[in-house]
Amino acid sequence: MPTLTTTLLALAMPWAITTTLADTTDTPTLLDNAHGEHAHWSGIGRLNLANGDQCIATLIDSGGTEPTKTGPAYLLTSGHCLDTRNGRIIHDQPAQGTITFNYFADTPNTRPSFALKRTLWSSMQGSDLALVELDASLAQVMAAGIQPLKLGSSSAPGSAVVMVGEASNPDSGLRAVQCTEQDQASVTEFPWVWRKLKVNDCPSSGKGASGSAVIDQASGHLVSVVNSAPFGATQNNYAIPVQRVLGCFHQGHADLSFEQCALLPGFQITQQGPARLLRRLGNDLSAATWDLTLKIDTPRYRYKQVRDALECEDAVGYSGTISASERRIDDPIGSEPGRYYLCLVGVQSPEQRPFPALLANALSLPVEVIPAGLPEVRYTLDRHEQGHVMLNWQSEQPYLSHYLVKYGAADRMDCDSDFGYRRALTPTQVIQASRLPAMLCSRAIDLDGQVASTHREVLSTQQQ
Repeated sequence: MPTLTTTLLALAMPWAITTTLADTTDTPTLLDNAHGEHAHWSGIGRLNLANGDQCIATLIDSGGTEPTKTGPAYLLTSGHCLDTRNGRIIHDQPAQGTITFNYFADTPNTRPSFALKRTLWSSMQGSDLALVELDASLAQVMAAGIQPLKLGSSSAPGSAVVMVGEASNPDSGLRAVQCTEQDQASVTEFPWVWRKLKVNDCPSSGKGASGSAVIDQASGHLVSVVNSAPFGATQNNYAIPVQRVLGCFHQGHADLSFEQCALLPGFQITQQGPARLLRRLGNDLSAATWDLTLKIDTPRYRYKQVRDALECEDAVGYSGTISASERRIDDPIGSEPGRYYLCLVGVQSPEQRPFPALLANALSLPVEVIPAGLPEVRYTLDRHEQGHVMLNWQSEQPYLSHYLVKYGAADRMDCDSDFGYRRALTPTQVIQASRLPAMLCSRAIDLDGQVASTHREVLSTQQQ
């Protein structure tokens, strides 16, 4: 892929007068800091979680315009680094792991580490974002030579940004790359739905780079954190804006109860049974239903159905409050194929109205309504001159995921039983002549994991 002409970020950065910035291009550049040339990014570090996962996290300047540094040290990273469960907003829970700062290629022996203390807030619904407190004060971390980054409001579409982070492979130190950032209304990566996010055109980051800092080129402020890359993309990253956190600090201390802090209230929603993406219309075009049973930790909840996930953050159209004891939602979804979302918010009382912070935490459950009709088992048979049978699986069917297969003596095979089925891992499968005659049982599994059809066929020997 051709690249743009190399430029110096410092040419367009007013703050470069007081910081030294090496050449950073549209190709990821490994960063050094042995001589303090990137000290202003020393607070972007490697997050090591207790389960062995790695992410990137950034030390933030929680003092704002105030001179105090007496409060705790706080990090921002991706929510999925702490908890991947959909429907769970984590609030004030213990956190285990460490953060390693000064994470540059030429500073392997001068990388101070600090333990995590608690997760103040983390979510995978609406925003893939987490605010984490360290078991150290900001003053202690800064005394180790680490500089926090100031937070900033979301950049205007098309703004120049710098993405700073590193995947766990090669994991040799921070890399920086420049690109531009655009608005993205929503992204659905089943079962998760993120709203009001950003997409940049930096080269796609790898595993372990979640939480990488996206810095506004003009101001030097942290404006978003990387959460994922579009499937198959090599030149894009989705990122979550950090501006919801801007009003959550006073004199260096986080307080999520502030009216201007847009993180709470949170709630916990658990779906009973596996999450399903697909719903089929009836043969008479009758609408599919949500077929959802849920558990919520608030006394009441509201819901509505929309076609655009962004509408989950609009108060218009939500139901009246419903008792948490009424756990079943089986409303018709729609009679037209396409994507639909169920928006859910937990509330404390019948009088509680939806408001911006609550709506920003709305859970968006996606389903895809598809036409009537199920994938079928389809294959062709080829006979080898020595009597072997070759099965050629036909996979070009809408909403087909894969085939399951088993075979054996006809008097021992029960095609209706789940026992013995194995996934057909290759487009062709050979059954040796010595195994014939045989009863072949095969199943078509749709993208929702459901058994779409079961097929039976007796495969005879060549002589027959």
